[in-house]
Amino acid sequence: MTIKNGDWQLIRSQITAKNLIRTVEEICSIGPRIMATEGEHKAMEYIEKYFKISGLRTEVTWIEGVVSWKEVYARARVIKPLEYEMTCHAVPGSSSTPEEGIVGEVIYVGRGHESDYVGKNVKDKIVLHDPPYVRRTDNPGFDEVIDRATKKGAKGVIEYSEVRGKGLVQPRNTGRKGVEIPVVCVTYQDGVYLKELINEWYAEPRGWIVTQKIPVEVWIKTKVIKQEGKTGYVEGILEGTDLKDEEIIVVAHHDSPGMGLGANDNASGISVVLNVARAFTSGPRPRRTIRFVTVGGEEYGYVGSEFYAKKLSESKRKVKAVIVLDLVGVGSKHVYCVEGMYGGQVRRTSQWLNNLIVKTAEELGYLLEPTTVDFTSDDGPFIAMGFPTSYIGPRLLPDTVQFHTYLDTPDNLDPNDLKVTADIVSAVLWRLAFMENLNIST
Repeated sequence: MTIKNGDWQLIRSQITAKNLIRTVEEICSIGPRIMATEGEHKAMEYIEKYFKISGLRTEVTWIEGVVSWKEVYARARVIKPLEYEMTCHAVPGSSSTPEEGIVGEVIYVGRGHESDYVGKNVKDKIVLHDPPYVRRTDNPGFDEVIDRATKKGAKGVIEYSEVRGKGLVQPRNTGRKGVEIPVVCVTYQDGVYLKELINEWYAEPRGWIVTQKIPVEVWIKTKVIKQEGKTGYVEGILEGTDLKDEEIIVVAHHDSPGMGLGANDNASGISVVLNVARAFTSGPRPRRTIRFVTVGGEEYGYVGSEFYAKKLSESKRKVKAVIVLDLVGVGSKHVYCVEGMYGGQVRRTSQWLNNLIVKTAEELGYLLEPTTVDFTSDDGPFIAMGFPTSYIGPRLLPDTVQFHTYLDTPDNLDPNDLKVTADIVSAVLWRLAFMENLNIST
């Protein structure tokens, strides 16, 4: 089916860069959207209202029993054999320290694999680990790294940022249930400095002559608020006509990381979903049902998408394709993900669906290139459940220094990048929704 069709062109004309960035700004005006917090719940209300105003049938599903977390403060300081205050934040899911904080010798454990612990005793120590290698699929999961350190008796964990820049702290997460020890993230510069102190001491050349290995001790103090909460997902449903039992799903996560407003991660994806959804209501009814979905808890380990994908699988619904959008608001290239790590395995997106997306982009005059990511986004759970899935948009380092930092604000996004993604997604949805025969294999 050609995308030169006049009906699709009408839909495309309804989607503008101006409206896309305005939607991002409105979402970010809510503030941080950390899973199971008031910010996330307000975002869900905004999305539900947007779908309803657009004329879509709307459903909201809640997921109970997840951790609601908020940082009050965090500090980390080298105290032996010199004093050095580091820039840090508590990692989402971290626990509080006692009022006086904790003190411990720092043990470096590489990326945190089991093999990195060989010959190292971390009991009652503070573990320092590296960030994941970019675009590599051999990284341990974040929850795996923290869980391993905890089980081996560490009293605290320090991680450091991938991105390089003064004051840029890039905390990840500790998993959907949190952990019982304090975990902090420091800047890239502070992390490298700390590694140098532990290993060789060439970070401190001012008159020091090292004749023996000197233990490095750090003081950490954190205060966080943790309690049980809920997350969920919101669906805007455009029911099909003669093939309404067959479904096409487009997904973006609506929660944000622990730092910043999450403009690119992932108000950008939400904006594309919402604006494309509204535009589709201005055209003819699709043959197949389209579900426009936003899910919570991606930053805490795919909570919403795992729950949703499992429900889809149990319902035996005829899901023909899933398109995941994340980090689509800025970057030097427009890309789609070929593979990434999820659940300890390399997961590969649907070649058939990827080919359709690339072909459609080319017809529109856009170049869409393949990439590998270290960890999947919400595509992981859908792939694991056997659904044909593609993932558009993981433009990470060195393109987006604001990733998981306070710099992830709307003014750092490119409205035209949003428009390109929306054009591609709307055209692909059009094809998937109206094709005569749709036999997608994973």
